[in-house]
Amino acid sequence: MTAELTWSVDDHDGVAVLDVRGALTLRPSVTGFGATLRKLLLDRGRLIVDLTATQLPWPAALTVFPTALAHAGGWPLARLVLVGGHGPASSALQAVAATAEVPVVADRAAAVSEIERRPRRVRRRSDLPDSVIGPSFARALVRAACLDWEIGAIDDRCAAVVSELVTNATQHGGGRLVLLLTLDERGLTIGVQDGSAVEPVAPSLAVERGGFGMRVVEELSESWGVLHHQDGKTVWALVRPEAAR
Repeated sequence: MTAELTWSVDDHDGVAVLDVRGALTLRPSVTGFGATLRKLLLDRGRLIVDLTATQLPWPAALTVFPTALAHAGGWPLARLVLVGGHGPASSALQAVAATAEVPVVADRAAAVSEIERRPRRVRRRSDLPDSVIGPSFARALVRAACLDWEIGAIDDRCAAVVSELVTNATQHGGGRLVLLLTLDERGLTIGVQDGSAVEPVAPSLAVERGGFGMRVVEELSESWGVLHHQDGKTVWALVRPEAAR
């Protein structure tokens, strides 16, 4: 029988520490835990989570950490490091490919040092208004991310790409609009999620029909595509610095 998940907050060298005990699973208790994570990241900015006394009967539950971090704005607005040593937490995070966003270290002292470093991959997730102001709002979010992540050399291209993606989603999609930004060694991936399964018109087909379709996105990005999921789709585009293209 697994122990019920509990947590408490203390402090280590001026950084908030969430001490987690019991079993981290996909049970309803994790919903409250995820809300606590997001609130602490928004309120404190820097957060260490100590998992050394945590059981991991369902390793997929560890996705609660990168998800909360992305919702809180990601690095540098929100910084998160896990203390798990070299045990189950570290291995499980490696298995779900989350350590690129949320580092795992051996102890709290190492976490205080690690929290100042930018992870190999940073993400942000933001809801967008489903209205005429959606594209301009998304452009502002992208430019802010480019500034925070020091990739200003491509911010004009990124702003044009996200404007086109949001405009398409507003006109031809439906449901909730979400902006997903991911920066890694490949470049900046811009994703716009909506509630429709209908794919955007490819540039080649759009020309035949007298339109432009995704031509702007295709010309300004390295690649683009569509990811389908249960409640709609995400149209994404990868924008790389010129030197890396």
